[in-house]
Amino acid sequence: MNDLSSHIAKLNASYMATAPEGALLMGWCDDLEHWAAMGITTPAEFDHHSLVAVAHDLSKEATGFKTDWSRLDKSSNEDLEVEIAYYRSTISERRAYIQEMEDEFKREQKEASEYYVTVLAKESTIGDGRLCDALGKLSL
Repeated sequence: MNDLSSHIAKLNASYMATAPEGALLMGWCDDLEHWAAMGITTPAEFDHHSLVAVAHDLSKEATGFKTDWSRLDKSSNEDLEVEIAYYRSTISERRAYIQEMEDEFKREQKEASEYYVTVLAKESTIGDGRLCDALGKLSL
């Protein structure tokens, strides 16, 4: 088994070993001709390509567009790791902001619902109170 084949087999074994039970996962392609067609014949080239692919994919989620592959491919592994960390941080911040906005919307929605239920209960002219009872059972 050559170095690249062994490297991919180790990565796949590690990946599969950490997967949750019952998860459907796909490992790295172990067809060396596939990698050779892209000019990847060593573990170092494979690792670099993997970092480029991760940075390329994360850039879309972090910035809204995919950054130039050729620019990433010319970067060192260390620079790629810094860029990946930046994208992950940006994505995490964006997700936290979105969650905060969703939580605020739900709070406002609940407050508005409670307010209108209270107002309708006080100002309702319906004699039997069924509307107020129905509105009082709303839960958001």
